[in-house]
Amino acid sequence: KLFEELLLEYGLVQFGRFADENGEFVPFKLNLDWMVSYPDVLNAAAFDVQDHFRFHNKTIYQFERILCSVEALPVATLVSASTGIPLVYSRGQGEPAVLDLIGAYDINHPTLMLTTMDSVSQGWQLQADAHRVGLHVIYSLTLVEDFVPLENTPREYGRSGSIIDIITLSQLAANSAY
Repeated sequence: KLFEELLLEYGLVQFGRFADENGEFVPFKLNLDWMVSYPDVLNAAAFDVQDHFRFHNKTIYQFERILCSVEALPVATLVSASTGIPLVYSRGQGEPAVLDLIGAYDINHPTLMLTTMDSVSQGWQLQADAHRVGLHVIYSLTLVEDFVPLENTPREYGRSGSIIDIITLSQLAANSAY
């Protein structure tokens, strides 16, 4: 099954009326952190990450490192294990980059950054932190998000790479019975 079908089937995305962290109501709730309990969802997400590059006639092997937020760690681990590309992840605890980033890396490694919708706003900071220690993020994939144009990247975080989503919220809504 497709990633978006599995998200809906297992209730990892729910439609209704939910309060967000600011107390405002939103029409959906996304539970991507539950993916660890559903191996087929994790596998579908990891497949979609790799399939993204095949679809665009690119290779995932152009990257020497995969960088991810802690929220994307389960999927990034599967992608790393299946491709042999070493993984670096953020603990997400707000420490200086040299203490926050876990994994072996050196300067100027071409890097793929993986985030989730829950962590895309921190993705800009993660990219900036990676740059400070020499990781060169040239491409960013978000597992579930609406497209964020690269030109909207805050200037202080740089504008290298491309930002692409695997599945958008509008696609999820179109595939649901909502």
